[in-house]
Amino acid sequence: MSRSILPFDPLTVPVQGTALIETSAGTGKTYGIAALFARLILLEKLPVDKVLVVDLHQSRHRRTENPPAR
Repeated sequence: MSRSILPFDPLTVPVQGTALIETSAGTGKTYGIAALFARLILLEKLPVDKVLVVDLHQSRHRRTENPPAR
């Protein structure tokens, strides 16, 4: 299966199916997700309860660098 990497534009990205958006820090992920969500709700008329948005990230700090306060 061939995969292509395309620039992400929340106003033109296809909205059928599932999409994975993978980027580095500081690239506008939050803006892109918010814009796509707004498009789905306002322009595509999807009900909010039919849209799943998941934002995962890796912590840059190891647990030992920031131990919980006791």
